[in-house]
Amino acid sequence: WLRNSILAAAGYTAAVLVLCAPAAYAFARLRFPGNNILFGFLLITIMIPSQVTLIPNYLLMRDLKWLDTFNALIFPGAANVFGVFLLRQFFMSIPTELEEAAVLDGAGYFGRFRHVVLPLSSNALVALAIFVFLGHYNDLFWPFIVTNSLETRTLPVGLTILNSSYAGQYRPMVLSGPVLSTIPMLIVYVLFQRRIIRGIMMTGMAGR
Repeated sequence: WLRNSILAAAGYTAAVLVLCAPAAYAFARLRFPGNNILFGFLLITIMIPSQVTLIPNYLLMRDLKWLDTFNALIFPGAANVFGVFLLRQFFMSIPTELEEAAVLDGAGYFGRFRHVVLPLSSNALVALAIFVFLGHYNDLFWPFIVTNSLETRTLPVGLTILNSSYAGQYRPMVLSGPVLSTIPMLIVYVLFQRRIIRGIMMTGMAGR
């Protein structure tokens, strides 16, 4: 279960970064009709409860035959609106003069994004990756819905099974599960706490 949680969270985090970074750059730098309006509608979707999209997402996973697989744990929700918002705020803080220098060298939008913006955005990308990883690692509801076998269950779901199966018995076994589940989160925080703080401050999300 611990392995499943780490693999699913890592795969989901990678999918979020791959999808959200180009989208955020498009909203930050590309000028097209309805840019701000479209971004506003995108932010509105944050207020939609996940329960509203639960049944459509489940039916989609069923039709794709992804139920009880890692695909159902990774790809739904990979187009993360919060990730687009956070990275857009950071990309807008990068001086356009740096990209103009790349334009003189013949770089297009993709070249500027790859060679100028991404190398300067490591703190923001790491901060987003940590938030997304921990959030997905601790998720209980969606993995409980789309997984059926014990081989594909994640750790939060497994802990509920462990607690219900051994409630009142084998207390050391039941209590060791939550302790084990906190170890990856502690390791991630200890290793990346400076990047998390720096990334949040540089994206304008620090309350300043």
